[in-house]
Amino acid sequence: MALLVSFICDVIVNLSLPSNTIKQSLQAHSILAIAVAVVMYWLCLTGALAVFADHLQRWEAPQVAEFHDYDARTIDTAVTGFIERVGADTDASKLPEQLYVVFPTEAMPRMHVSGEIAGEEYEWYLDSAGEPVHSVADGWAIMLRHLHGSLHLPEMLGVIIVSIFGVMLLALIVSGVLAHPKIFKDAFRLRLGGSRRMESVDLHNRLSVWGLPFHLMIAITGAYFGLVSLLIVAGSAAHYDGDRQAMMDDFFGKDPVFDQRVVALDFDNALSNLHREVPEAEPLYVVIHQLGSRGQFFEVAATLPGRLVYSELYRFAADGSYIGPQGLADGPAGRQAAYSVYRLHFGAFGPIWVKWGFLLLGLALTYICVSGIQIWLIRRNRNDIVDHSWVGAVWGTPLALIVSLGASIWLPEKVLWVFLGVLLVAVLAAVRRRDVTRSRRNLQRLCAIYCWATVAAYYARYGVSDSTPVTVVVSSCLMLSGFAFAWLGRHSLPRKVLAPEPANEPA
Repeated sequence: MALLVSFICDVIVNLSLPSNTIKQSLQAHSILAIAVAVVMYWLCLTGALAVFADHLQRWEAPQVAEFHDYDARTIDTAVTGFIERVGADTDASKLPEQLYVVFPTEAMPRMHVSGEIAGEEYEWYLDSAGEPVHSVADGWAIMLRHLHGSLHLPEMLGVIIVSIFGVMLLALIVSGVLAHPKIFKDAFRLRLGGSRRMESVDLHNRLSVWGLPFHLMIAITGAYFGLVSLLIVAGSAAHYDGDRQAMMDDFFGKDPVFDQRVVALDFDNALSNLHREVPEAEPLYVVIHQLGSRGQFFEVAATLPGRLVYSELYRFAADGSYIGPQGLADGPAGRQAAYSVYRLHFGAFGPIWVKWGFLLLGLALTYICVSGIQIWLIRRNRNDIVDHSWVGAVWGTPLALIVSLGASIWLPEKVLWVFLGVLLVAVLAAVRRRDVTRSRRNLQRLCAIYCWATVAAYYARYGVSDSTPVTVVVSSCLMLSGFAFAWLGRHSLPRKVLAPEPANEPA
């Protein structure tokens, strides 16, 4: 065995490959690095935008009624309407195992009902009386969330892969700090007006330092989601004979078991009991388990002021009698941490300025991701497929997002294919043109044009008279983004300005 290992090592050390093969291998390696960087870029950009996903979802469907007030009768009507719409009033087999009635909130003042039957999801928006009126389409905001959360892969696999990128981001942050011993000393050193490379390096390093706590939090919480998924898979296989539900029950708490006479669900009594037991709780949704069976019961998820925990689940028997909380907010520390990660990762806490802060910091992290690769491309001083595909991906991504957002006005179910199609065309066009500066300028200008065209198409479809503050703000942001892209397209620097600096110039 020792002789075999020695022989293999000797072959590898003395291996001689044709120069063309080495060149192609290096190019393949570079393209792979760009592919990984593009995914990281997608995750940073979509994560920043997903902070306002609720507001974007409201912009997509302005015809849906918005309100804040509801009562037990509204919930009753929603449940009855869902049962009738799916035909479960005449066929009990069509009753879902879990039926959700989601209440209006400040960020999403809309009410909807949803349930899964035989693997198919049924979901409708409700009017103020609780009647199902509009089906909930998987539009642009949902596409954005899935792109960020799972890259539109099978959910478990996608979450794990995205979390691996969270680990990679954490490693990049730590290694970046360690590789620049003066990074904190030079925290306010910004060399503007000189060479483009020095400006990029300084801005890359300064944004990295100024947003370091945020970047670390995003990387750690992003990695956490996949870590939990891996623990569930590994833990259930090792200690629960593959029974994931048993492991979930031990970690998050088991559901109560009932065997009682089937009665009408009493939401009025439940809401009264919840207000008496936990007056500070603010209900988010109610989920009905085993509807129409002897084991039926329901839970009311509610937020607690001043807590990062996404929600506590308060359990009720069918007649509305209070059973108790699941213990997400005051249970074991690990359970509380698990239910706090979401709000922390997406800035879903505090006033609206917190979301704006997360958006700006997320866009800064996106710039850091892009500029890091750009600095590397400048230093390598080539003009090949790697440069062309990178500029196509970087500026093709916002173009694809904007075009697919416009498409959601007319074809909400096709937004993912529109996004992928536009992105592919942008990359191929940049590769074919072989001119980084012109490709960048053209894509930036197209972004500007489609920002304005999307707003025009939106008001052509829905009119101006029924505009709400949210639709006005989102449309205004699109218009301003168009001007920003137009300015970039007008002031893009030529290729020669991006040439690498002399070797003796300080980094």
